[in-house]
Amino acid sequence: MNSVWVLTILHRHGQDITIHATQDSAHRWLHNYVEEWWDELETRPVDEGLVPWVVEPDGTKVLANFGDVEDPVTTYFDAVEDEHANIEEMPILPDRVGLTDRIEKS
Repeated sequence: MNSVWVLTILHRHGQDITIHATQDSAHRWLHNYVEEWWDELETRPVDEGLVPWVVEPDGTKVLANFGDVEDPVTTYFDAVEDEHANIEEMPILPDRVGLTDRIEKS
């Protein structure tokens, strides 16, 4: 393995940073995050035009079910104004044996 995938999610409480062996793993983690917080679309500052609303037979507007949305991750981060996510490939640097010791002695 020459690289890892770093997922950063910025949200109102700070940030979550996770490191993954594969890009697919990072995407699954992000998908699960959005699924966990999906209902927040009803109560958070959002761009109303980007929220997937469904009109019930009685005319009531409700949030679409997570599983019914074609691309829920993109939909969520486009709609929620104060959250952002990024997945970036980062190289694993070679071990520099003794480097720490040389720095501490100088």
